[in-house]
Amino acid sequence: MARRKRPLTTSQKVARKILQGFFEFCFASMSSLRFSASIRPEKPSVIAVFHDEMVAATGLFAGQPVASIASLNHNGYAVAQVIARRAGFEMVYGSTSKGGREAFYELNDALSRGKSVIFTVDGSRGPRHEMKPGAIMLAKKNRVPLYLLRCRSSGLRLPTWDRFLIPLPFARVRVEHQLIDFSSGEEKRAIKDLLPHCNEQLRQMGQ
Repeated sequence: MARRKRPLTTSQKVARKILQGFFEFCFASMSSLRFSASIRPEKPSVIAVFHDEMVAATGLFAGQPVASIASLNHNGYAVAQVIARRAGFEMVYGSTSKGGREAFYELNDALSRGKSVIFTVDGSRGPRHEMKPGAIMLAKKNRVPLYLLRCRSSGLRLPTWDRFLIPLPFARVRVEHQLIDFSSGEEKRAIKDLLPHCNEQLRQMGQ
């Protein structure tokens, strides 16, 4: 697992505590959300969701056998700790810029152990609602279903790059998904062709 090599300074430890408290607030409404549909994959799958809908998506899959990826920076570590505690997800640390290869191996392993994997496909730095290929690559390599997921609700949007959504307590979450099943081997399109198609499907579900 990719980890920070240098020990944290006191100020970095304090920053992480503050961030963790902030994300505890962000995820406080999660258990009260009312979902329009439930999704319980019958077999290990990859779930692709946009970064701003992370809270609702976590609530939708809370308690299921799921792994997810978080970046190695302070934000990533803080939100990962909250998600692991509140939803019971297995967390893997890495990103496209640091620890990505090790993280990809760990996600492959999670799928082989019967867990599904949630990807915030435009994270961790954007651009907003621009899907990156990692989720497609993982699903195609392991020949498992890929769920394209939207979880929309009313709430507070933060002034961040992704306009991160904090759902209101007891908000109704509109759940929509489309499935691309790689398990049969019938899906032959290359990743470069699938990527714009999947991204467009995710965007259209949000309209």
